Amino acid sequence: WTEGESNLLITTMEGSYADTFAQEHNIPVQYEDQISEFEYIRFTTEWGEEIAITGYVTLAETVRIPAYIEGLPVTIVSGGAFKDCTDIKKVVLPNTLAEIKEEAFAGCTGLTELILPEYVWGIQARAFAGCTGLTNVVLSRTLLNIEEEAFAGCTGLTKIDLPEEISWINRRAFGDCINLEEIYVPNNANLNWDTSLFNGCDIEKLTVVFSRGGFCSGHQLGKMPLASVTEKTP
Repeated sequence: WTEGESNLLITTMEGSYADTFAQEHNIPVQYEDQISEFEYIRFTTEWGEEIAITGYVTLAETVRIPAYIEGLPVTIVSGGAFKDCTDIKKVVLPNTLAEIKEEAFAGCTGLTELILPEYVWGIQARAFAGCTGLTNVVLSRTLLNIEEEAFAGCTGLTKIDLPEEISWINRRAFGDCINLEEIYVPNNANLNWDTSLFNGCDIEKLTVVFSRGGFCSGHQLGKMPLASVTEKTP
C-alpha cells in the first residue's frame, strides 16, 4: 500500500482510529451506522477484493474473526491490529486467512492458545512476541515462513511442531522462549533457519526431534549444545 492508492476503502466508525488514519493518508472512508466489532480495510489483489482486519473495537476474552465481511474474504490480520489487547484469552481465526502481519497480536499476554487455519502461509515479524500466556500453538500445514522474533518472549511455550511445508525461520523466531523443551522439525530439504533461532532459550534442555533421514542430521544442529537430537520415523 502507498499513500493515495485508489484501491483501498476503509469501513469504520466516525472518529475512530481507522477514520483518523484514513483522513491523514487520503484513503476513502465508508461509515456505517451498524458495524462489526472489527475495524478493517478493503484492498485489491490479482484475485479480486479482500479484507484485512486492522483493529478491534470491543473488549472480549474470546475474539472470533469472521471469514467474510461485506461478502469479501478476510485474508490478513494487519500489523498491530490486536497489539497489547491483554484481555484476549482466545482467538478464533477464519479458514480464509492467509497471513498474520507484524506485531498483530504482540503483547497479548492473556492469550493461551493459537490454532492457525489451514491456509496461513506467513507469520510476520513479532506477530506473537511477548504472548507470555501462550502454551499451545498449532501451526498451519501450509505455513512457509516464520519471520523475525515472531514468537519471541513466549515464555509459556514448551513444545513446537513445525509443519511439513516450512521453508524459512528467521532470526530469534523463538528467542527468549525460556521454557521451550522440544521442537519437531520435518523432513524438508528446503528448510533454512537463522542460527540465532533459539537465542535466549535454555538450549541445554531443548530436544530437537526430526524425521529420519531429514536435513537435521546435517551441520546446522551439530553446532548447537542441545539436550538431545532424536530421530523418529515419519
